[in-house]
Amino acid sequence: MNWLQVRTQFVKSSGRYDLVQGKTFKDNGADFYIQSGSRLLDLLQDVPHTRKWYHKLIVPGDCVVELTHFRSVEDIWIVDPDSTTDEKSRKPLEEKSLKWIFENYSEPSISYISCVAEVNLTNTVLTIAAQPSVASRLLITIVDTTDSLTAGTITILGEDENSRIVTEVLDCSNGAGIYVSTKAWTVITSITTSLFATLNGAGDETIKVEYPSTEEGKPLYYARIPIGVAPQLERESSGNWAGKSDWSYLHINAGVFSDEEEYEGVLLAPACGGVYTLELLGRFFNEYVVSSDTYTTFWTTRHPDLLVQAALAKLEFLAYQNMTRYRNIKAALRDELLGIDHDLADDEDYSSGQMRSSWME
Repeated sequence: MNWLQVRTQFVKSSGRYDLVQGKTFKDNGADFYIQSGSRLLDLLQDVPHTRKWYHKLIVPGDCVVELTHFRSVEDIWIVDPDSTTDEKSRKPLEEKSLKWIFENYSEPSISYISCVAEVNLTNTVLTIAAQPSVASRLLITIVDTTDSLTAGTITILGEDENSRIVTEVLDCSNGAGIYVSTKAWTVITSITTSLFATLNGAGDETIKVEYPSTEEGKPLYYARIPIGVAPQLERESSGNWAGKSDWSYLHINAGVFSDEEEYEGVLLAPACGGVYTLELLGRFFNEYVVSSDTYTTFWTTRHPDLLVQAALAKLEFLAYQNMTRYRNIKAALRDELLGIDHDLADDEDYSSGQMRSSWME
């Protein structure tokens, strides 16, 4: 089934036709319960898609890796670019507590090199003063002393770590603050500001572009952290951020910080000093960012009936506060999920013992 088919069956089973739009069965609240049911199934039972690989390019200055739909870490490795020819370049990271990292690494030891000197913010092409020596993310700091700045965009054109010509557009609708490119740049051809409004033009709004540098080498340790701006910094203007580089604030990742609740992540120590690939094996929730009615997930494709049951359970709990019905449906779900659990246990027995593959005697 796809998402529309699951939604249709959920509405027919519940009788809640008010949760869709007429005969089209477009969402009118049904998806909330289906998504909640999907999360319930993830919590009740691991499936083959629970354990996943996550790969990310890390570059100088990176010390926080942000993850969505993240549950737990099993192992993390750092891989050199030449790892295809040298297996020794793939090194595991050792897990430490945040307390241990704070005691042994007081701050990320990151310095910043100017790419575009601080200038008045206007809608123009900025003058590039220096190019990164290795692939680097760009930190763009916008300061507005009068709090009058409104939305704009910053367009970066250049080459990434693979020498591909790419473009990135940063949405600066939050006004003043620090914006960080998601792409790592080796060549910067142009940086263009546009659509900024309410500019006084007298030095009230400034912009500068930097890229991080560190003398550290490979990260050696990691700790799981919640990502977020510390409460005492949440409302500070960007002009006050310069001196806030202590790791205890848990917001520094070459300038990256996030107060979005959907993010969690891992802190790397020491901060990355080169260009590497991070490989993380962990447990994740199944994603369900519904982009269309034809959207599919593990649960919609393999076990749509269980997803409908789980959505009905969440409807009973969230809409009706009927704990008896909720517990009864959840108990029935557990019985059916036992089959999946037994299959996974059998696979793990074979793989852990390495006695035979699933298609050999």
